[in-house]
Amino acid sequence: LPASLALLVFDSAVNQGVGTAARLLQKAVGVTEDGSIGPVTLRAALALPLEQVLIDFCAERALRYEFNRNEEVFGRGWYRRLFRMYATARGAAGRGDVRRVPRHL
Repeated sequence: LPASLALLVFDSAVNQGVGTAARLLQKAVGVTEDGSIGPVTLRAALALPLEQVLIDFCAERALRYEFNRNEEVFGRGWYRRLFRMYATARGAAGRGDVRRVPRHL
């Protein structure tokens, strides 16, 4: 994954769990949600404009927060974290984030 997207997915995995992060990415790029980032997910993520994937992934993550029963207690902190991570990812993307499709995909 491009560094900016990898950062967002990693942060989601830390905050929400590895399987959830994978499913959120899969939902954002429009592939079957199986909780495993493999060749199909990678191809889909690399085929779309990076900015679109970053925004769609963050939107899926925000929706997950919204429907969490603890959102009222922890939501403000979760959203602050998400917005900080998005800003950091956008900065990485603006510095020429590399987007290469590996040959084996």
